Amino acid sequence: MKNGGKLLIITLMFLSLAVVLTSCGCGNSTHTYTVGGTVTGLAPGKFVVLQNNGRDDLTVTQDGSFTFATALANGASYNVTVKTQPAGQSCTVSNNTGTISGADVTDVTVVCYDSGTLDTTFGTNGVVTYDSGYGYDYGESVTVDSNGKILVAGTSYNGDDSDMTVLRINADGSPDTSFGTNGVVTYDSGDHDYGYSVTVDSNGEILVTGYISNGGVSDMAVLRFNADGSPDTSFGTNGVVTYDSGYGSRGESITVDSNGKILVAGTSYNFSDSDMTVWRFNTDGSPDTTFGTNGVVTYDSGYGNDYGESVTVDLNGKILVAGTSYNGDDSDMTVLRINADGLPDTSFGIGSIVTYDSGYGDYGYSVTVDSNGKILVAGYIFNGADSDITVLRFNTDGSPDTTFGTNGVATYDGGYGYSITVDSNGEILVTGYISNGGVSDMAVLRFNTDGSPDTTFGTNGVATYDSGDGHNAGKSVTVDSNGKILVAGTIYKNRDSNMTVWRFNP
Repeated sequence: MKNGGKLLIITLMFLSLAVVLTSCGCGNSTHTYTVGGTVTGLAPGKFVVLQNNGRDDLTVTQDGSFTFATALANGASYNVTVKTQPAGQSCTVSNNTGTISGADVTDVTVVCYDSGTLDTTFGTNGVVTYDSGYGYDYGESVTVDSNGKILVAGTSYNGDDSDMTVLRINADGSPDTSFGTNGVVTYDSGDHDYGYSVTVDSNGEILVTGYISNGGVSDMAVLRFNADGSPDTSFGTNGVVTYDSGYGSRGESITVDSNGKILVAGTSYNFSDSDMTVWRFNTDGSPDTTFGTNGVVTYDSGYGNDYGESVTVDLNGKILVAGTSYNGDDSDMTVLRINADGLPDTSFGIGSIVTYDSGYGDYGYSVTVDSNGKILVAGYIFNGADSDITVLRFNTDGSPDTTFGTNGVATYDGGYGYSITVDSNGEILVTGYISNGGVSDMAVLRFNTDGSPDTTFGTNGVATYDSGDGHNAGKSVTVDSNGKILVAGTIYKNRDSNMTVWRFNP
């Protein structure tokens, strides 16, 4: 009886302890925690759909706090993303990844903003300017390196002449002081030098093209800089490669192909007129003699001046160049496609050439290829009264893509287009400028994939910037890894010009 009584007492003690542990949750390995945070900036009547770990959809209809319905065990990972953006807005998420650590997560931050507005987290209210202090500074080209640093190429005045200039800024718009002198590198040959295009190769080295003066004429030039902005002395002569046609030449656009070869498009003069020109260099800066004639390919329409403005490589390794050629009466927007060896791609257009003639003057400035291999060209045409920003889309054989715009053409009345890119959603971005009462405003236009204006962006598909004084122009557009839209160009103020970078919300 004594042993039985003891056993009964021990059993009752264990049962009591179990009840206590269960009621307090102590020792319960299945205790779970919630994930949540706050939403700000969501416009009235809009909604955003969030997900955690690619599931657990949560629709948020107003600013304030949110919590996902599914709780997670201690030690579990979480990853909050946007599944569906609000109409006409975009939302970004921060503090969105981590591991549950014995407490609810409450600090996920979702910020929503109107598409086409300046990103006020960048520079001063979305704008960064560079002023050399001597006079005129121009931005011509923008790209983003693998570390998210923003590079701009252009030209600045040094008090005596013009210098080829590269600016590097951090993702927040502040100068990258690890690059050159306070984020700026210049090249001065002792005479006028101009930078027009910048890219970064697979080694993180920075390539810039433009031209440098040479005894009264210009030589096309390519400069290569190390990641810290110092000249790459393994390239050309002390980091510089030039091409002298004898009568003048310039580089307008630079890219690197899948083999690391350097491609430059521009113009060279042949004594009587100018030719659209493509150069290809080896990685050490020497001419690639397997390409064209000693590394050079030219196109001469036979009627007059031909200009190369932009180069890219398509999905099949074919080289596309956009520019302008004269047809005997006026100028045509022109696209040239050449094979990897520099020979004309006769499967494209007529003998490797496609032209667009509105009946007035037409000018091509930028070319890109979308994920379907369609070819997009931006520029402007004259309509008899003024100029229209123009986008052309071609099929891979060079025929107009009649599913785009009107017979392959989309226009915006009253402006000039200089650069084109395609974002991750397949929407088309063009920058340039539009007229505004005797002056001009920098403009970014966004088109849907069918060529119609994306009316959720800016005002009816157009975002503009007015400095309040003079001429403002965008010359180059790209998209960073967060989908933000970067534009490089120039603003004029108080009879001076500044190299300028704008960043817009997508």
